[in-house]
Amino acid sequence: MPEISLSLLLPASEAFAVQIVDSEPIGNALPSLMRLDQRLRADALQNSAVIVAQAAEIGSATLHDLGARSGDWLILLARRFTPVQNAATLASKTGVIFTALPDDAESLIISDNVPLASLLPALLALNAPLAKLTPKQVMLAVGRSVIDLERRPRELGIKSGDLLGVMPITPITRRVRLRLASPRALHPPFVVENSPAILGRYDSLLTEKAPDIDLTDALPSNKARAISRRQAIFTEQDGVWRVMLHPESGVPMFVDSRRLAPDRPMILAEDNVISFGVSPNRPDFQLLVRLETP
Repeated sequence: MPEISLSLLLPASEAFAVQIVDSEPIGNALPSLMRLDQRLRADALQNSAVIVAQAAEIGSATLHDLGARSGDWLILLARRFTPVQNAATLASKTGVIFTALPDDAESLIISDNVPLASLLPALLALNAPLAKLTPKQVMLAVGRSVIDLERRPRELGIKSGDLLGVMPITPITRRVRLRLASPRALHPPFVVENSPAILGRYDSLLTEKAPDIDLTDALPSNKARAISRRQAIFTEQDGVWRVMLHPESGVPMFVDSRRLAPDRPMILAEDNVISFGVSPNRPDFQLLVRLETP
């Protein structure tokens, strides 16, 4: 019975039906979406999380069936809106439900093989306004933080009736440990608990100390210089781990298929694959992301 760590959101406020162009970057839609919530301002985006969530049928389906993984969001809200219908008639636009999410969340460790219908009574009881509603009056969604706002709705699989949310980030009292493992278990995993942490390799010819995450002994002999001495910076805040390219790095680095930049941190999620080299399809070296709650 695998357990996963989720951030639970129980907003009792209404949601708003809007339309966004599915061929344009998500970031283009955010200013108008943020105006729907008086708590958010255009300059507050850097301190907010953008969440894309797919509505789930509350029945025998489980979180495992929905592909939920640690680091995702479990969202339960009152069904006080009418989802946009007949998305095919919207041509280049996709109807999306924007929900004004609360500015806090609680950590939830939960089994991923329990039917959603069985979870619902316990979830409703956690929020007084929602506790008065019946299962038919609420909707449940599983979401992930959007890392790259240049991605388009169609690339993220967004469809009419799904959720697009902007949530101010405030501290969540929880601790998450980062493990960077070899996809083929060729070397012991690197456990990262301190933030910030620099990933790289040690060069005995230099007087600099070894990086916090030293890949020197993990690199294959024919790839001894597959990464830079200072390759990446990992940071953790409020239980969320991020990574960005180190300014001194000369080696390309990818999170799944997204290329890192020195000034654009990316949020890490369970099962992300970090690749080093000119292409994520033919990497020189890879690490697999694991997130653990001690």
